[in-house]
Amino acid sequence: MDKCKTILIVGLCLLVLAYFWWYVPCEEPDYGNYSKQIENLQMRNDSLRANNRMLDIQITRLKSETDSVKKLIRIDRQVINELKKSENEKIIAIDHFDNDELFRFFAGFKTDSTAN
Repeated sequence: MDKCKTILIVGLCLLVLAYFWWYVPCEEPDYGNYSKQIENLQMRNDSLRANNRMLDIQITRLKSETDSVKKLIRIDRQVINELKKSENEKIIAIDHFDNDELFRFFAGFKTDSTAN
């Protein structure tokens, strides 16, 4: 008898569950608001992608400008180094002058004759 009672109780529970499953209306969520939010987010995403493309173009342009400026800086440094080297060579040459040569150097006298 116990076996019959448990089968009867389980059967009644299944019938009650089946009744609620089929006959009690389920409220479906309102997806209208979600679709509007999705559309708004999609539009915002598209505008952000467009902004990213513009920023990528600016980054590329700025990188090329910095590269050209770096090249100019390297060239200027080379010129400065060459000028310093030339100046140091002249200073070293002046250091080896005797008194007469120093006097002529600072007075601006030329001792080379141009006449034959």
